[in-house]
Amino acid sequence: MTNLTPDPKYPGTISKAPGGGWVATPDGGQPTRCTLVPIGNESDLHKRFDRLVRRAERLGLTAPVLTRVADVARQIRAEYGGHRWVRSALYTLVAAPVHFGGWSFVAAIQHMTDDDGRARNIIRSAPAFRTESVSPLLRKAYPVCEHCNTARKRNDTFVIQHNDGSRKQVGRQCLRDYVGDSDGADVLAYAAFESEVWAIADTESWAMGGSVNAWGTATVLALTIASVGIHGWASRSSVYKNGGRSTSSIVLETLTASLNDGAELRVLWKQRDPETRGRFVQPWGKAEEAKAEAVLAWADGIDDDTDSDYLWNLKVACSMGATSAKELGIVCSAVTAYDRAMQRAKADAARAVVAETSKAIGKAGDKIGRKLTAADKRKGAAAHPELTVEVTGTHVINGDYGPTTIVSMSSTCGSVVKWFASGKLTDDGSPLLVGGTYTLVGTVKRHSEYRGVTETQVTRCILTPAR
Repeated sequence: MTNLTPDPKYPGTISKAPGGGWVATPDGGQPTRCTLVPIGNESDLHKRFDRLVRRAERLGLTAPVLTRVADVARQIRAEYGGHRWVRSALYTLVAAPVHFGGWSFVAAIQHMTDDDGRARNIIRSAPAFRTESVSPLLRKAYPVCEHCNTARKRNDTFVIQHNDGSRKQVGRQCLRDYVGDSDGADVLAYAAFESEVWAIADTESWAMGGSVNAWGTATVLALTIASVGIHGWASRSSVYKNGGRSTSSIVLETLTASLNDGAELRVLWKQRDPETRGRFVQPWGKAEEAKAEAVLAWADGIDDDTDSDYLWNLKVACSMGATSAKELGIVCSAVTAYDRAMQRAKADAARAVVAETSKAIGKAGDKIGRKLTAADKRKGAAAHPELTVEVTGTHVINGDYGPTTIVSMSSTCGSVVKWFASGKLTDDGSPLLVGGTYTLVGTVKRHSEYRGVTETQVTRCILTPAR
């Protein structure tokens, strides 16, 4: 349960955002994604914001605008049963592009290299350019400054854009020639302010105080796989909407636990088997380690010129050998990204096989498992035997005349059959089971092709469970 109370001083509307969260739209303004900040963190938020405003004033920049738009109270499941309420506030942050004499700050490049000395960089875009993807070439760029034309060891370089659209990659020292008396670090902090606000609500990163710096990436992945196997995958956004624990928080708590936390970890990992003798047992084994290696190999194979910044950053984060708290969330997400990729590959392979075997059944107007009437014969229709089919999937769409169920089937002869059903799906009214085998009687409506697969669309169907 979530209660949202708009701030009476906010002149605008607040609506749900696709995929979770909220969007605030001021009267006559543009929609802005909201940031959720726990009530207890608001003081820290304003302290950080005030420092950045003063920094913007010293640099002669337009200060960002932070607006409190609503109060949010959420009822979530407690760790050990029951429910509890969590209070937060919604804020919007509007930051203008960082301009210096016709130049805008676009992104910071964190330069990293793998064991073979190849450049593998993480790109962090400024808020004003977050919807754009920087050139894929920068993902493998060496720390070269295009202003002084020197290449030397640099941890970071910066991408700036002129009003005419041209861009440059410059080092921190040369950035002074474009930003005046600032040292580049101030500009970076200003441009990354939106990310800093998000970090305030990221309690997982705060839990890192005083603990180890990093863990082996293979270990992080194996632990993530084990958690998904026991608890299922839970992203931070799903936990925000439904309560519970995110997968990355379970992984983090396990990685940072001390020897005295065994009882709590046994509860967290549902280890109640008497065979554990009251001890916490490492929740992953050889199967999880083998899959972790497969995930790493898949991530390494992501195309260098991928259009997705997420996949590129995932590739880089998984290639470093060790994972810090900063990369923990994206590394954990590699498991579900890998699973989705394998499912797509499996579906593509199955579709390729079906494309070879699926043939059109009859022609429009032909009968399947029915006798021809005199009218059918005059129209040149033909009769075909009833089909034995396996239901491979169902999908419900809502139209002007009510819901329609798209039933996808595969016949024993290898042909793909589809039925757009608006009534009951089986002759006896029993639920239609995906994976179930049925006898189909109907009429051929038309033939079509979908993703290279020939399909026969049927109508006036009767599906009878196979005995």
